[in-house]
Amino acid sequence: MQNSISKTHCICIRKISMFLRSEHRNGVGQHLEDKKIEFVYRMNFTELKIIPSQNRSITRTSGRFKEERMQKRYLTIGIPTIWRPHTYYLWYTIDSLLNATSKSQLSQIYIVIFLADFNTTWKEITSKDIKRRYKALVSNNTIIIITAPYSFYPPLDNLKQTFNDSESRMKWRSKQNIDYAYLWLFSKNISKYYIQIEDDVKTSPTYFDAIKQFISNQKVPWVCLEFCQHGFIGKLFHSHDLQKLAKYIVLFYAEQPIDYLLRYFNFIHLQDTKRERKPNVFHHVGLYSSLPEKIAYVNPRILDTKKSLKGQNPKAELYTTMTTLPKFDLKAAYSVYNGYFWSNSPPVTNDSIYVIFKRPQSIKSVIIITGSKEHPNDKLEHAQLDACISCQLVGKNRIICYDKYLLGRFNNGSLVANDVRKKYNLKLFGCLRLTVTKSQTSCLIIKEIAVFLR
Repeated sequence: MQNSISKTHCICIRKISMFLRSEHRNGVGQHLEDKKIEFVYRMNFTELKIIPSQNRSITRTSGRFKEERMQKRYLTIGIPTIWRPHTYYLWYTIDSLLNATSKSQLSQIYIVIFLADFNTTWKEITSKDIKRRYKALVSNNTIIIITAPYSFYPPLDNLKQTFNDSESRMKWRSKQNIDYAYLWLFSKNISKYYIQIEDDVKTSPTYFDAIKQFISNQKVPWVCLEFCQHGFIGKLFHSHDLQKLAKYIVLFYAEQPIDYLLRYFNFIHLQDTKRERKPNVFHHVGLYSSLPEKIAYVNPRILDTKKSLKGQNPKAELYTTMTTLPKFDLKAAYSVYNGYFWSNSPPVTNDSIYVIFKRPQSIKSVIIITGSKEHPNDKLEHAQLDACISCQLVGKNRIICYDKYLLGRFNNGSLVANDVRKKYNLKLFGCLRLTVTKSQTSCLIIKEIAVFLR
């Protein structure tokens, strides 16, 4: 075992040395390396004057920094967050974390929220919102809000392309590396352990005890323990390693994404295997990445997909003009079993959903619920539901409906149409048609389509 670790250690060191030598072979590489070394040097003496020494902290309040005494705790939970173009998950993430934490456990943790966006207005608004929503926890320093000066960041433009990434992705991942480094430098030594999550995460109710138990179960030295398999969520470190990790990440901030760099960091420190706690205690729920061009995978098993209405829902063929995410098709919304429909992009005017019954039905009522607990903004904002006597399929997802009757319009993401047969004095309908009447900016979740019969 020891020979294997030593061999891996040597290979990793050799790779880093080869990288540095190859960069020095040309003037551009030499210049970039000089800039990085200069930046790491500055981290010790200039910008980090605002980073507190042990038992001190800096809290962002009304645009000013305030220093306060802090007592060392068991665990710091770091949450970096930036503005997202479609929807914002931070409040769900914080609420999920707090709901899973008892009062006695809260006294053992710090929650450090790093407002990492360069937009000053957004940071000020978000900081005020955090203090308004969680006033008591901010007052007693359980929730700490921080932000970094722009001068802390090294160059983020005109970076050498790696992994065939686009220029925007290169800038995004390089800035993310520096974001994390700043958060780690702030969080060093204010607790015994540090764990990082993202701002679109669901927390399991027993996460705190699970973390303590998993740590105590370790029989050999470790560098990083993992409590989620997705991205950089649930990565736990000894707090005394954070400064060393930050400096290492900064040195290679533009070369590789954070997960690759962490892998090498673990190898260098003789941890050559992944130590992941299963089942995971943190779960990724965000659809939209902080990188605008990226859509993230979401595991439906960790979302609240339970049906509450469970209509009679007669057999039907389902069609839609919208594209859907994998495992979130229209059948999941119409089924009485757990699951829901989730569009891959925001619906636009005249997008439609058709429920074509195998046989005409005598409908008593129809209820449609959109949005979800994790994604409340992904609801129908402007749409109507019609019932049709008959319809004809004339092409792929192109359907002509005859003799339409308006059942209702959506209000705050839901529609309830009662006494359908009585209202129109009709016995049988062949299909239902949902039509989007105005484009929206959020994707669409249809949690449940419930049809009740006479």
